[in-house]
Amino acid sequence: MFRPKGKVSGYIVTFSYMLSTVSPLPLAVLRESPLISLLTIMAIIPVFMMVYYAINISWDAGGLFTVSSLFNRTAGRIQLLMWTLSYSLYVVYTSFFIPFYVLHMGLYQGILVSFFIFAAASALTFLNLSPFAFIVLAFFQILLIIPFGWKIHIGFVQQPVQDLFVNVLNSSLLLICITLVPYWNGERKSSRLMFVALAVASAALLAGGFYIPPDLIVEASSIGYFSLILAEYRAIRDLYRFKLQKKMSDMIIFSCMLLAMLIGSTAVWKFYYIASGISIMLLYPALFVSFLSVWRLRKGKAAALFFVLSGILMLYAEYSAITFYLV
Repeated sequence: MFRPKGKVSGYIVTFSYMLSTVSPLPLAVLRESPLISLLTIMAIIPVFMMVYYAINISWDAGGLFTVSSLFNRTAGRIQLLMWTLSYSLYVVYTSFFIPFYVLHMGLYQGILVSFFIFAAASALTFLNLSPFAFIVLAFFQILLIIPFGWKIHIGFVQQPVQDLFVNVLNSSLLLICITLVPYWNGERKSSRLMFVALAVASAALLAGGFYIPPDLIVEASSIGYFSLILAEYRAIRDLYRFKLQKKMSDMIIFSCMLLAMLIGSTAVWKFYYIASGISIMLLYPALFVSFLSVWRLRKGKAAALFFVLSGILMLYAEYSAITFYLV
């Protein structure tokens, strides 16, 4: 497994990975109102704290699976199944999301670019080049969220309470990927870098409510979405190759995702709708099991409070996903 040489380089790679999981550039171009941005940040803080507790319990390639298994083996297996399927689907449907929903490409060009994105992510993951890619991707995201040439436009839009919560969930869905950090196999002394990544992502989200980015920056937000694909892909690869030590895991993971890509290319929009729905509906229960395990292992009043707050967010998010996709 890749381990950067030197303390400084180790911090840089770890922070770059953390920043890639929260994707500040896509957050900046969401253009959420300042109110929604503040509510999103407040809602996500308990999740960050549960992740922080998790990596101080165990921080290796097993991630939240290791933590859940330390609490209860059955809980670990349930978490593993839901998490693997959720993020495997995320890798695939986000490969379609970038060309069709961010870059607005035509059908055939979009499919070609989707497979190129998937191929690039596969190569970087299995050739173990992703740590270097995270540094480059993080650098460009930080550079591009600086609002040079952006138009100032402050919008405080009044909206129904239900719509308000839905928008908070939409923006927090990007920040929720901080839950990939436990799969990094990091050192505990680097764990506080999470809060720097949160500060950068929060600043980007808040700033987005005060500016209108140029179209070029909106399209460049593809960098942030690609960093998420890469972070998830690497986490899945490391979990099965290094933690579970499954033979032929790389080939199985790649083949299953490639098959999903081929299926998705036959009906892109329908596939995206179904795959994203399944992925989201599996993600929140997986995280709930993980956070329950963190609370029971960590114990204490603070851990209990953050578990309750994050649990409420997970339950409401799951309810919203079910009612949106199934009702």
